[in-house]
This record gives sequence, structure tokens and C-alpha cells, in this order.
Amino acid sequence: MVARADPRTASPYLISRWSQWYFALLVAPWVYIHLRHQWQLPYHLADIAYVQSEQGTPQRFVLSSLGSPVEERQWQAFLPLIDEHIAPVCQQLSALSGLSAALFWNNAGVRFYQGMNQAEQEGADVRHAADLLDRTELTNGEKNRLYQPIRLRPLLSGEQKKELRHCCLIYRLEGGVFCPSCPRLRAEHRKRTTCVKG
Repeated sequence: MVARADPRTASPYLISRWSQWYFALLVAPWVYIHLRHQWQLPYHLADIAYVQSEQGTPQRFVLSSLGSPVEERQWQAFLPLIDEHIAPVCQQLSALSGLSAALFWNNAGVRFYQGMNQAEQEGADVRHAADLLDRTELTNGEKNRLYQPIRLRPLLSGEQKKELRHCCLIYRLEGGVFCPSCPRLRAEHRKRTTCVKG
């Protein structure tokens, strides 16, 4: 699919996809280990060596140490990961791609959510992680850019559907096909409904 993308427009969307791989390999397991084992892995960029595959995709990370036990069980425990790693990575990817930083923050937030969800399924106490994702602001009134990366939207059937806060724009590489949780699906549904009524 990627090979068929217009080379003049593919690069930014490929960077979005790359960020999904990166955060899936780093943020999701970092959060899972923090919650499931009460253990904090290194988070400084200087303490994490990045290794990529021959195709240029994230392959693994080499950590400078094994980390240390988690002493704090409050949402502030995640601030070092956010401030020292996620924030500068999102800023740099936004500058490279020309895409909104909010897109990359949401990509990171989705992987944070997935790591939290996996830990919760295994019986871990994830309340302070959930507290972080439900906060609109952090310390000193700073905006929480990880706020609700995935939202539950009620359906007419009474069920709830997971929906991303921001579109990752990967559909630009997939021939216009939206992922099942894409927020653009609602707009497309309204558009089709309006056309049918008209």
C-alpha cells in the first residue's frame, strides 16, 4: 500500500505510521511494566538507544539500565516519560512532517492506553494511569496532550464504540480506507446519510 502512495504527499503520513510503530515498541511496554510490575524503565532519550530494521522501521530499544522500583502511585509518576521522551519526540516528528503535533501526541496516547489496558486485564491497579488520561490539565495548568486519546462513543444500539480523538491520517496511505476507530467515520456516515435523504 505504501509503495502506491504519491511520493509528493506520502512522506508526512509515513512519519505518522512510523511514530505508531515507535510508540508501540516503547510507550506501551513502558506503561505496562510500570503498572504490572511497579517498575520504572529508563525514559531519558540519552538512556535509550534506538535500533531500526533495514526497512527503517523501529526494531528494538537498548536501555542504559534495568530501571528502578516505582515509588509513586500517582498520575505524576508518568510526567518524566511525558516531559523527557514523548514531548521532544512528538515535537521533532511534527517539525519533520509538517503535521500537527496533536496527531503524534494522540499516536503516543493510544499506545499509553493500550499498555494500561493490557496491565488492567492482568489484574494491575491502573487507576493513576487512567487518572492521567482523564485529566485535561497537568501541573501548573499545562494542557494534558495525552487527554483521552481513545474515547467511548455511545451507539444507538446501547453499545459503546472506541474512537480516536485525532485521525492518524494513515488512510492517506491505504487508498482512503479508514481504520475502525477513526473519528472521520462519523463525518463520512453523516455525509452518506445526507446524500440518501437528499
